[in-house]
Amino acid sequence: MVTGHVSGRDTVAYKLNAKAGQFLKVSMETDGESADFNVYIPGRGPGDEALFTSATGGRSYTGQLYKTGDHTITVFLNRNAARKGLKANFKLHVSVTGKAPTAKEEKPSTGA
Repeated sequence: MVTGHVSGRDTVAYKLNAKAGQFLKVSMETDGESADFNVYIPGRGPGDEALFTSATGGRSYTGQLYKTGDHTITVFLNRNAARKGLKANFKLHVSVTGKAPTAKEEKPSTGA
């Protein structure tokens, strides 16, 4: 788990080395409804197509990776909040496993 904050047009980026075939799980807790995260495959980042975007997919992602290397997870504010200079605190829960998570493991944690 990592904690942090974003404000205005800032973006926080985390790199995570993982192998093709592994399973990545990312979920975010935040005090700002305008905070989102994207997951990018190796070689891609902001400005490129994301593997997952929380703006359309929700606050939790679980999926099998298909490319080995440094995956990037970015946390940012949506455009409207960024223009207003708003701020959001967040907790990002990240795990990589060699097998698919069970239904119990996929449930998002509660509390911030």
